[in-house]
Amino acid sequence: MQLAQKYPKLGSSVDPQKLSLTIKSLGVALVPLILAILRFAGNESIVDNDVIQVINSIATIVAMAGVIWGVARKFKNNG
Repeated sequence: MQLAQKYPKLGSSVDPQKLSLTIKSLGVALVPLILAILRFAGNESIVDNDVIQVINSIATIVAMAGVIWGVARKFKNNG
């Protein structure tokens, strides 16, 4: 059983069979959090400061845009 079918609130407003863009974007937002945890745990060899900054910036922009677009679409289609 798919997650969107089991939990309808997580479903897309465009296609209820698929996971919503908002939830997918929140998943992307976890990337900087995971990298921060790795750095805090002392895994400096995995992450370089410049690379971290670029990844964090890209992930943050993509996640924010996806969340905003997903929420707007949800309100438009269900509102």
